[in-house]
Amino acid sequence: MTRIALAAFFILLQQFAFAQRGAGKYWVAEKPRYAERSFSTLLIEKVERTPQFTVVTMSFTNKNKDETLISICNSFKLMSGGKKVASIVSTQNIPMYDVIKNGFRCAELPDAKLVRGRQVVVFQLYFTPLPEDVDFIDLIEYNGAKACEYDVYKVDISRKQVLSPAAIAAIASLKPSPNKQSTKAIPKIAKAKTPKPKAKVVESAVVAQVEEKRAFEVRKDIKTPVNKVKMLLWDDRLQDGDVVSLKLNGKWLYKNVPVLNKKAEYLLQLDKGENILEIFAEDLGTNPPCTAAITLDDGISPPETLIMISDKDKSDAIRITVK
Repeated sequence: MTRIALAAFFILLQQFAFAQRGAGKYWVAEKPRYAERSFSTLLIEKVERTPQFTVVTMSFTNKNKDETLISICNSFKLMSGGKKVASIVSTQNIPMYDVIKNGFRCAELPDAKLVRGRQVVVFQLYFTPLPEDVDFIDLIEYNGAKACEYDVYKVDISRKQVLSPAAIAAIASLKPSPNKQSTKAIPKIAKAKTPKPKAKVVESAVVAQVEEKRAFEVRKDIKTPVNKVKMLLWDDRLQDGDVVSLKLNGKWLYKNVPVLNKKAEYLLQLDKGENILEIFAEDLGTNPPCTAAITLDDGISPPETLIMISDKDKSDAIRITVK
């Protein structure tokens, strides 16, 4: 083996070893799915893990016209399989109340965060590091009053992304800052300005050739014996103004489709053999990245539902093979 080949081999070996370490110690799970939550306006945006912290980024939307006071209790913990796996350390952009020492008082606190009507607050909860092999967690704030719990159950964090060395360096330096209210205005939820897609079956039609090239990653392989497949598109979480375009085999299929809570139905006309369906983000909404729930139903096999995540650099895609 030549010196060049030997050097290349050791570089690959180091990269493999780093990926193995990073997969357990440094990862991020973007917009994980969950089974149940205590508030319909409470969302988990991402879960990040480093050897120092598990950082859970959440958002709360005040849909009432009145003002709301929000805070969280230091009884918050992460559970897995009925066992406690991480304890809360600190918070960012939301006050934390010592319910253990002072007793329960919900959000009626002098330093609680004031949220006005139709506003959204994004905040971070810092926990001790999760075990490296955990794929599902429960976020439990239970403090004795059902109406004031920020609980989310069966959070799927199995779709972890290994971070690059640069991203690891940035996340490893994260430290929870003091719980001070932000002086910046809390952004309002943006409404999509593009027309609503009609909730009915429409025949697919090529609109234009792809003008912007963007990397894509195939998230699912599906096989079907038919060349027409029904597709449902919707936002299964907070409707935050995401707008997508759909590409099939490198050509525009539908342009500027707002991702709404109401399901929109389309009919895909497929070619024989391999077909690539890309979810192309046009507008990332108020809570990037852009997410869309997709259900594909060929009328023969059980329907497949996936959560597609895209941004301005990369698109999620589905490979559909017509046998």
